[in-house]
Amino acid sequence: MSLGSSVEEQRQWMESTRPQIEEKTGAPAHAFSTFYRSGSWGTMAAQHVSPLAASAIKMIGKRKAGGLPAHFILALTDDRVYAFGYKARRHGIQVGDELAVWNRAGIRVSVEETSMTMRLTIDSPFEGSKVVCDTGKAAITDLFLAELGLGAALAA
Repeated sequence: MSLGSSVEEQRQWMESTRPQIEEKTGAPAHAFSTFYRSGSWGTMAAQHVSPLAASAIKMIGKRKAGGLPAHFILALTDDRVYAFGYKARRHGIQVGDELAVWNRAGIRVSVEETSMTMRLTIDSPFEGSKVVCDTGKAAITDLFLAELGLGAALAA
């Protein structure tokens, strides 16, 4: 899914991708979207000025994202949040392996709007882990965050 997709294109993408997601989760997926490590935009900009600075930004983003790859999908079921790898294909994506899973009852989530993205934090105190990642501002993002219980944060 590319930046600037219409609401209808996002809906079509969700409907075409849903069977792959639900095959992986084994349960109905209420919402899902693509995410990436925070700082990705800064890495691209820094690459032109200082490859060393870009490497440092990339390392920090990887650590903040709990080791997740540069791009991944987060999917929500009734009781879990799943992270899956994916590969872009000519006509959509191919959902890859499960990278992480959290029990929704055991996590705290928050969202922050940045100038270009929505930054999601998933804090799992029981596991002692925290994941910070970004996603584009889009209707699919609003749906995902609302399903995660962050709808009020969007209105603020």
